[in-house]
Amino acid sequence: MRSEWKGRAVFLIILIAIAYGAFVALIWKDAVLPKRETPLIQIASPFDGALVREGQELIVHSVAIGRGVVRIELWVDGIPLTATVNPHPQEGGFSATQRWKAEGCGRHILFVRACDEAGQVGTSPSLSITVVPEGKIAFATNRDGFYRIYTMFTDGSEQVAFASGKVKGREPSFASDGRLAFSSTSQDGTDDIWLMEADGSGLRKLTDDSADDHDPVWSPDGEAIAFSSDLSGRCQVYVMDKEGGERLKLTQGGTYAGQPTWSPDGLELAFTSERDGNWDIYKVRADGTGLVRLTDHPAKDWFPAWSPKGDKIAFVSNRGGTYQIYVMGADGSHQTKLTDFPSGAEQPDWSPDGSWIVFIAYTGHGKRFDAREIYLMPADGGYQLRLTDNACDDTEPTWYQGPGAAVSHELP
Repeated sequence: MRSEWKGRAVFLIILIAIAYGAFVALIWKDAVLPKRETPLIQIASPFDGALVREGQELIVHSVAIGRGVVRIELWVDGIPLTATVNPHPQEGGFSATQRWKAEGCGRHILFVRACDEAGQVGTSPSLSITVVPEGKIAFATNRDGFYRIYTMFTDGSEQVAFASGKVKGREPSFASDGRLAFSSTSQDGTDDIWLMEADGSGLRKLTDDSADDHDPVWSPDGEAIAFSSDLSGRCQVYVMDKEGGERLKLTQGGTYAGQPTWSPDGLELAFTSERDGNWDIYKVRADGTGLVRLTDHPAKDWFPAWSPKGDKIAFVSNRGGTYQIYVMGADGSHQTKLTDFPSGAEQPDWSPDGSWIVFIAYTGHGKRFDAREIYLMPADGGYQLRLTDNACDDTEPTWYQGPGAAVSHELP
């Protein structure tokens, strides 16, 4: 028994000696050997929150500080994509330019890592980059001293006038072949509907009367235009052919009806109407029959926009105190709030594939209407992306279709 205890004591002494030796070695290493610090690295560009269009190439510039960095790696959504090797790691400091082809609309997380000769790794702060769909957005703006139609890419870049010259216009609507219908105020002070070909040629009036004609919107097949007009007294919804021929009045009554939007099959239109002393969304068949009420709320519901898939309608309501973007089923069901801007949001319009919504919010540097700026968001809400930022009125956004125009016009 005594021999057994003696063996255990010897074993315990050996363990203590090993632990003590490791502790002394650790202290000696920290005191005598030079310390190697983790490489420092930072992304110089792009900035956090940057937008890039799908299919475009995002250029990432990064800088590592210190000697011994052998490579810089670019990571996207937790996956290493590219690595740039440093040919002279002992010279100190190393920068890299790496490229990522933006794929998959939505938010992505980017960061870079610097690896040194000792195997240590430094990681940069991460950036949130949002990929938006390829395409253009048209809108009306008064930034030139009068309202005219501009276009820009979906990331907010290249904001330019749709046509050169002094073409005054608002409420743009594009047919699938690029023809533009818009409203403009004539010399007599009334609004009329105008048409311009996709290449900027063929500018002509489609309506010319004493009424205010506005809110033009192309039918899905490009053969007709729905619009609002007070030709019969109170504003009502009308439809005319693509050349401005005979009008068909779709709505009746002595109360306002306007802001039409087509169903994607062209068989119905949704619109805003002030009936029963309240503003709500209705729909009607393209021949004026089959009126159906979609919203029935004490608040003001307006600005309907039918989704390209036909299953949803976006609209605006102040039922929460301020005007915000909502969405509902095409039958009026499941009315859901998408935005929550303190100053309000309006004028939704869907992307051609129905996955994004463009709209305006009152967040600009100007006052009242001059505070309207253009935003983009996924169709289910979640987050909003600002595309314009100024002290002017950027309003009435819609998805642009067709080539740009560079022909100079002036309205007669």
